Amino acid sequence: MKTYIIQLEAHDDVISARDKLSWNKSPRVLVVFPQKGSPLERPLDLLLLQRYAQSLGATLGIVSQSPTVIRHAKELGIPCFANPIQAQRGSWRRSRARKRLSFRWNKERPRISPNEYRLMLKEFHARPSLSGWQRIAVFLIALLSVLALLAVFVPSAQVILPLPQQEQALAFETRAVPDISLKPSAGVLPAQQVETIVEGSIEVPSSGNTPLPQTPATGEVEFTNLTDQRVVIPAGATVLSNGTPPLAFQTLGTVTLPAGIGQKRTVGIRAVLPGSSGNLPANAIVALEGSTGLLVTVNNPQPTMGGSDQPVPAPTLRDYQQAREKLIAILTETAGKEIAFQLTEGHLFVDGSLQPAEILEESREPEAGMPGDVARLTLRMRFTGLSVHQSDLSAVCQTILDLNRPENFQVVENTLSCQQNSPATRGTDGSVKFTLTARRILEPIWSPQRISREIVGQPVETAQQRIRKMLDLEKDPGIVVFPTWWNRLPFFPFRIQVSRP
Repeated sequence: MKTYIIQLEAHDDVISARDKLSWNKSPRVLVVFPQKGSPLERPLDLLLLQRYAQSLGATLGIVSQSPTVIRHAKELGIPCFANPIQAQRGSWRRSRARKRLSFRWNKERPRISPNEYRLMLKEFHARPSLSGWQRIAVFLIALLSVLALLAVFVPSAQVILPLPQQEQALAFETRAVPDISLKPSAGVLPAQQVETIVEGSIEVPSSGNTPLPQTPATGEVEFTNLTDQRVVIPAGATVLSNGTPPLAFQTLGTVTLPAGIGQKRTVGIRAVLPGSSGNLPANAIVALEGSTGLLVTVNNPQPTMGGSDQPVPAPTLRDYQQAREKLIAILTETAGKEIAFQLTEGHLFVDGSLQPAEILEESREPEAGMPGDVARLTLRMRFTGLSVHQSDLSAVCQTILDLNRPENFQVVENTLSCQQNSPATRGTDGSVKFTLTARRILEPIWSPQRISREIVGQPVETAQQRIRKMLDLEKDPGIVVFPTWWNRLPFFPFRIQVSRP
């Protein structure tokens, strides 16, 4: 059954664990606790996580080394496992007690009386028709036959061969190609592309600064009447500068221009927005907002002054670039662990084949140049890599070693190992190159059947010398005969067991 595996970190809590669990689409969810540090040790945390998994229609299981977590999980009925492989192979259900079958006495079975039983025994134990000497002769023949059989079949021997062993090791370069239809060879390994999606965030201190407006600029403007009527300009009227975009100032009092063209009055103004941007030179304010602006002209004879800024920390583009590099390195490590847990049994991940495929989401808070003590970057990325099957890897290593195997030597079973020496380097076609070291143990060629046939019925010392000369051993093999007082090897080869230490 498909199992969704979640790797917890030491800093995870119930909320982050629920977020990881929300991506599950499988009927079983396996939560793997970290080796050091045990998050979610409280029974309430495990209960909340179990109920959330049940609401998603999934069964929750855990892998943890913490006795506290295991004890609480068993109390809640959550299956516990030693590792993800055991979890995928083992059962997630509790065993049910077997019902015992009660013994029933068959009352309908007919019973035999003692007298009838005696009569039956007499019929079975009737006197033999042989005479006394004949019976003695048959007994002696049977006894001699048993003794002969014991002499032939009872003795057994075990031969321990001190075979010299040597390691065969060979390093070679191979290439993993993302095409499972290829046949494995010394230079090419068929590989399967695997991928995962991870998300994370990081914070770095802001290294830049930006001006933060503090106080508004102030000054005076002079209004000039363009009509022969009296013009009243109320307090708070907005005057504008000639820039793009224009800066706005508000009058600090009511201005009444007498009737007549050219009548002038002066009033104080203050910038609508604080900051040094409000410090304008003379003659920079040129318009009055609204319909009244058609009746008058406005101008600032003197520069506006008093606007000030306060420098505050702000992240720069370089800060976000450095944060991106660090976060991608962290997410790459996390993606490698998740892919390793998601691989099915028999598949091996190629170290160095993992790479970021695309950035799905990216957010910055705040944007570069905006006020902020730290730069917080959040990324959601998709990573891809390559995995090879263990059988293909073993076949390639065995082929390479067989081509270089010394004569008169054979392979010791279950000693083959293949190890990647260095991280892989990716090519332009999606394949990766890496170096493998293949190792196994060799020993001189020998046959248990042949050795057994050569030493049947021989004394122990003679058999030792014969085996030593046959296999060119440095010391005599160990021979143990049963029973111990028997000084010869058995007469049948199948009663002799030959093995290495």
